[in-house]
Amino acid sequence: MKPSSSRTVRSNDKLKLIDSDLEGCLVEMFKRFRCPVAVTVDEYQQQTKSASGIIEYTVKRKQTTVTPATPYTESITMKHAQKYPKHIYLAMKAVYNVQHKLVELMITNCQGMIVPRMVIQVLSVIIANYPLLTKFAIKNCCMNQDIVQDLKSMLPYSAITDVCLDDCKVSNASYGVILKAPTIVKNLSLCRCNISDSECEEIAAVLCYPEFAENHLVTLNLTSNKIGDEGAKCLADALRTNRHLRYLNLADNLIGDEGAIRIFHHLLEFRLTQDENVERRRRYFLYLKKKQEVYAECLKKLASSNIKPIREHSKKKLMSHTTLTSREGSYQSQYRPKKILKKIKNASQDSTWQNIKADMMAVEILGPFEDPFGTTSFKSINDSPFCVGNFTLSYLNLAYNNLTYQSLKILLNVVEHQMIYSTQKSCGLMKVILDGNRLPVTCEELSTIDEYKRTCKFFHK
Repeated sequence: MKPSSSRTVRSNDKLKLIDSDLEGCLVEMFKRFRCPVAVTVDEYQQQTKSASGIIEYTVKRKQTTVTPATPYTESITMKHAQKYPKHIYLAMKAVYNVQHKLVELMITNCQGMIVPRMVIQVLSVIIANYPLLTKFAIKNCCMNQDIVQDLKSMLPYSAITDVCLDDCKVSNASYGVILKAPTIVKNLSLCRCNISDSECEEIAAVLCYPEFAENHLVTLNLTSNKIGDEGAKCLADALRTNRHLRYLNLADNLIGDEGAIRIFHHLLEFRLTQDENVERRRRYFLYLKKKQEVYAECLKKLASSNIKPIREHSKKKLMSHTTLTSREGSYQSQYRPKKILKKIKNASQDSTWQNIKADMMAVEILGPFEDPFGTTSFKSINDSPFCVGNFTLSYLNLAYNNLTYQSLKILLNVVEHQMIYSTQKSCGLMKVILDGNRLPVTCEELSTIDEYKRTCKFFHK
């Protein structure tokens, strides 16, 4: 599937709307489906970036799109201390760019009721009309698993790559379905969602190679959840083969030394299992087989393209004015040993040039061999297969967990190892945050890490 920036949004044949105005679409759709909840839309206009690089917003307008279908419904009202019940409105925030194109949509502060499924289903129908909408968020709302499933069904019809469900507490939620094909989610935030080890295990399972999400998800924020050592181990096992996740935030969880050390071990050099080595060889063999097929096709095209100029040149030669003497002389000169050797040499050079060009074309079409245990990360030590470690993860936040001095010693090994094997393309960890853990104030390991911090790394204790 193509990346989000250039992919074609799947068409939804349920309803095609020409009007690109979000408010008009919502009013029309809520009328058709008789949505029982009122929705208010705050429209924000993006301004140019400030001197600090922060994008500023200005409120353009704020109004209610549609009133509830019924004057009183238990499912959409909440009783307060007042004499009469107060209607609860679903608040939405729409952000437009400077060309007044919708780029971000957010549903916020819906605590008095569960977000109606109809709202997500309505958005699924009209979402294809907004090809620049890349960010979608549901924050501080009551949700259930049905909303998560509807969200997963909505994403394929959109260009959304950033999903945020912060402060939405769903018991036993299957957040992993959001990352499954055909959705392309690059940034996922699940802060304060009561995610436990079992739910974290489900998320980690879709991040392992060769799962679909492994090739797309870049940032994962799991701050302030209930993830312990078992959940951290599952994420660590995903990092063993994941080569696209660059940002992992596990701050304010229940992770101890056992889970943190498992994560650090996969950032170090580790030995491949027999199954991993067999699969690595199989994938490389399939790549070489495919490359040979593409190479043969390219060589065939190059050979056919060179036949035409040679034939045209021979026709011109026959049409030129010649005499019997000249033909005899040319015939004798043509079959002299030096001429024959020169022709053989030229033909050999042309054949070599075609082989080289065909190989370059095959590599350009297929691309290099990309594998978690590819040529750049694989090494053999005493005839045993090893991987140099995960050098893709560049940001790791383990602040406010239960880490001790034991984790700090392994982290120092990670820093020293990655300083040796890091390259410009695979730089390894650039920032690790360990605030709020039970670590010593001063020790030899911290002094060494601070020394690396002054060189090229950026670590925070």
